[in-house]
Amino acid sequence: MSQHHFTTQIVQAASLASEALPYVGQPAQIRCGFDRPLLQFFLSILAQPDTEAEDSLYDSLFEVGGGLAEAEQIEQVCKHFGVCLPVGLVSQLQAEERQNIGNRVVMWDAGGFQVQYEETPLAL
Repeated sequence: MSQHHFTTQIVQAASLASEALPYVGQPAQIRCGFDRPLLQFFLSILAQPDTEAEDSLYDSLFEVGGGLAEAEQIEQVCKHFGVCLPVGLVSQLQAEERQNIGNRVVMWDAGGFQVQYEETPLAL
């Protein structure tokens, strides 16, 4: 599975879920990616990361089937909770699905992304 990690602040959104309202302006840790064995995407949103009061605002494991069918759904869920995705994240997830990429860890920040780990294909 690929994993993409980033930290951002929860912002007020028109469709912000009532359970997320106390977290507006607070940091959130986002982890998402493509699960190659299951052929689906995953997403978790943690409010107030690195504190004892850490709360899970969303986890795709609780969706029917345990995941998301399309990368665009990650964008929709994040928008619902007031989370802005880094530019290019959705297109990277779509490329990972098309290329059936797994075993990749990517960290995102304001400057873009940096691949932390990527499995090297074995030479035949």
